[in-house]
Amino acid sequence: MRAYGIIVPLWTVFGAGVQSFDLDRRNSSSICSQLKSVFPSQITLPADAGFEGLRTANWDPVTWKTPRCVATPNCTAEVQQLVKVLGGSNTSFAVRSGGHSPSPGAANIDDGVLVDMSRINHITLDQGSNMVKIGPGNRWKDVLAVLGPKNVTVVAPRVLDVGVGGSILGGGLSYLSDKYGLACDNVVEFEVVLSNASVIVANATHHSDLFWALKGGGNNFGIVTSYVVRTHPLGKIWGGFRAYTPDQLPNVLSALAEYQATVDDADSSLILNIPLNNLTTSGFILNMVYLRPVVEPAAFKLFLDIPYAVDTTKIQNYDELLGSTPLPDLPRWAFRATTFAANGTLYHEILNRASNASELAQLSSLTAGTSLFSMQPISRRVYQHGLAQGGNPLDIGNINQLWGAFSTGWWNADDDLKAHTLSKALVGKINDVARGSGLHRNFLFMNDADWDQDVLHSYGNGSFSKLKKVSQKYDPTRILQRLSAGGFKLDS
Repeated sequence: MRAYGIIVPLWTVFGAGVQSFDLDRRNSSSICSQLKSVFPSQITLPADAGFEGLRTANWDPVTWKTPRCVATPNCTAEVQQLVKVLGGSNTSFAVRSGGHSPSPGAANIDDGVLVDMSRINHITLDQGSNMVKIGPGNRWKDVLAVLGPKNVTVVAPRVLDVGVGGSILGGGLSYLSDKYGLACDNVVEFEVVLSNASVIVANATHHSDLFWALKGGGNNFGIVTSYVVRTHPLGKIWGGFRAYTPDQLPNVLSALAEYQATVDDADSSLILNIPLNNLTTSGFILNMVYLRPVVEPAAFKLFLDIPYAVDTTKIQNYDELLGSTPLPDLPRWAFRATTFAANGTLYHEILNRASNASELAQLSSLTAGTSLFSMQPISRRVYQHGLAQGGNPLDIGNINQLWGAFSTGWWNADDDLKAHTLSKALVGKINDVARGSGLHRNFLFMNDADWDQDVLHSYGNGSFSKLKKVSQKYDPTRILQRLSAGGFKLDS
């Protein structure tokens, strides 16, 4: 770290009654030691018990780093104090909610300070207003466990172990999105600690520009310490998966395109998961969810008529359904996002191109090499819901489309670069097919994107320049661009 030798009195940072000391800017180790003297139970140093568990709490080992210390604030006021110290001392830091992103450097940091939000985990339901106040330290399983017994839910991602913070700030796709929009569209208020350590509340009437930017703009504007989110009534639902043999893939792809073109039922949602590297031996899986307790609803008739090998669909609770979707058990993963206009011919072409790509064979040759292509149909209703709530930066367009998520898993750390390079090339070939048909869309879904994808520039309607202006307004000294690691940055 660069040495500036500035003295910051502790009472201006931590409140009156605490003696001042020299915030030595030579390195983050010094900052960590000084923070430890003030916050002994909130700062964990490398020599402390529990440090290794905090350092490796991120889901994907690809993202594990070695911070100089981990700060676990208990409340918004302590986040303010940390931001004042870190910004004032020019100390690099990262912020972690759930740590689910597999992007290297996301929600972790080497040498700087990792701010772990897990202790800010309040969940306060106000049934009178149909709102719930949620701390960023929660995972969605914690939230649904509170809401489920009340027969209400929120627009939460499809995997319960995902953290609240990163999923909302990246957009947040859900089985409820056709009916209510993305997770970010269902936030009515953000409490945010800005880079100058002040706290503001952003909503549709106060700091509305920041409110808009936080709905998918990532970690570029401040540290969110609380979300007020709409709840929605939900009782029993029908859902699960059907597994199909490889020979049925053409039929399911055709059904998917027809479903997007003809079915208009906001209670229905699905995702098609295709293991590209062992499709011929293992088949593939279609997850279907219907937000009412209707067995084999008519919305899915196109798929229900196709012969299947395994069927787990049933009437169940929503959190039970999500809890039956485990995270993959391979130690290393990378995601990569892409988007197409809805088109059946294209679906067949991109699957054929991917299945025969040399990169797929090379990925499969890695130890435990696994390649999964997830096809997520997105109806124009998702865009319309966002627009009705004041809009969001994503501006995905008023068309039916498909969000593709290419997931690569492998075992050895030595293969990290190779896996990234090959998956990038493979998705590039898929995109070339779509571009050749005029059906490729620029939009990249942040929650499914890899670290080198230009997510923020992919947003529509001039959103990037608007996001940049909001960032410059609320972070004029660019602390969140210069010092805060991880995510997709506006200044990079």
